[in-house]
Amino acid sequence: MRRILLVSPTLNSITPWNRSIQPPLGLLYLASSLNTLNNKILIYDFNLARQFENNIIGIIKRFKPDILGLSLKTVNFHDGLKISCIAKEINPNIITIVGGPHITTSMMNENNYHFQLTLMEMNKNKADIGVIGEGEETFKELASVTSYSNKKELEEIKGIIFRSGNKWVKTEDRPLIQDIDNIPFPDYSFLPYHWTYDSYLMITSRGCPSKCSFCDARVIWGGVYRQRTAENILAEINFHTHTLKKSKEFLISFTDDTFMVDQKRVAEICEGILKNNYKINWQCEARAVDTQNLNLLKLMRKAGCKSVFLGLESGDANTYKKVLKPNSFDLVLKAVNNIKESGMAVVGSFIIDFPWDNNKTIRETIKFAKSLELDSISCAFATPFPGTDFFNKYDHNQKIYRYYSDDLYKNYDIGIPKFLNDELTLNNLLNYQKELYFSVKNSFIPLKRKNISKGNLENYFSSSCLINRR
Repeated sequence: MRRILLVSPTLNSITPWNRSIQPPLGLLYLASSLNTLNNKILIYDFNLARQFENNIIGIIKRFKPDILGLSLKTVNFHDGLKISCIAKEINPNIITIVGGPHITTSMMNENNYHFQLTLMEMNKNKADIGVIGEGEETFKELASVTSYSNKKELEEIKGIIFRSGNKWVKTEDRPLIQDIDNIPFPDYSFLPYHWTYDSYLMITSRGCPSKCSFCDARVIWGGVYRQRTAENILAEINFHTHTLKKSKEFLISFTDDTFMVDQKRVAEICEGILKNNYKINWQCEARAVDTQNLNLLKLMRKAGCKSVFLGLESGDANTYKKVLKPNSFDLVLKAVNNIKESGMAVVGSFIIDFPWDNNKTIRETIKFAKSLELDSISCAFATPFPGTDFFNKYDHNQKIYRYYSDDLYKNYDIGIPKFLNDELTLNNLLNYQKELYFSVKNSFIPLKRKNISKGNLENYFSSSCLINRR
């Protein structure tokens, strides 16, 4: 038995709509898998407790972990990795393991400049091992290693990169888990304050059948779409409804990249919720192409679905083609109207500041947003995440705008413009974003607005308030 501390570092996003407090689902899956080996496990989420360094020092000293696991995205990789260095200063024998989207996407291609940069950061912060790809089986094997000084034993574990002296050794790729029904349900009891989160998360599939060039889902999940059965999903809903403390409205957010790909499966889930009389509300993400069936949408509403998040991205037809988005204006219009007619709210997600964007294309996007009967809007700036086709084409030469000069990784915040030019300045892009938000009443609207410049961008976000109509 080993003592394992799993940590979700603060996202440190300046983007207010990224501040919704949601559980660290990946770590919950790891904890449930590791628990089958009778390990002593503690999860600590810094997004609930933001006093960074003092907190982690006390936790490490009290819990005395044998293994520290960190789940890191690109935006918090630099700051989050410091926890590894802190742990080593307290006890050099702690094995520090880093996983999450950034490690997976950066380690896929040794010619990607993030590959060497990531290893440099891991060296600097004394990290021992990186987990590439799905972590459930890999972390179980790492937790069962007899001796971490035995590099031959580590070489046998697929899907990792580990430090051996002054070099890093990357092992054979780990095959994807074929039947994801076999993965243990994430157990929220590992989070003692789980009822403080905005919603409980469930993921019913891994990957996405679409090939949008800006999305890293295909890289993270190996380019293959896999889904759980309706029976397995209903069993997890039953598990949560009986084990979670429901001190507030019980809301489940299905975090699949796209929930409605298999229409028959969605219907089976809804029918199961109704048959078992589960008292839940839920929300999901979907593609416009999958929301054309009005009868299915009405069944979803009857089964407790409150809102659907649609990836609309742009009002420029050329952008759809460039990013390989399976959208058309007619398809989107019908999708929004169907969802509204079924009695659910529609959240429209848009992206501006693509490298080819100009005043005209963004104006078209704002005009398009205003023409739709949306309840709420999310607007992000185009971000070339490592490993994506979008990154390979537009960020291989490191020419994106750097708001943070001292931390490359923080610039991968979707709230920061990346592709500035004479026509689209920082101030112009942020004002276009504001205009998009105000195109829908009571959306996610920053209420305070001043003239935006590089010097006051972060102050603007930190002083803003949000209203979200439900």
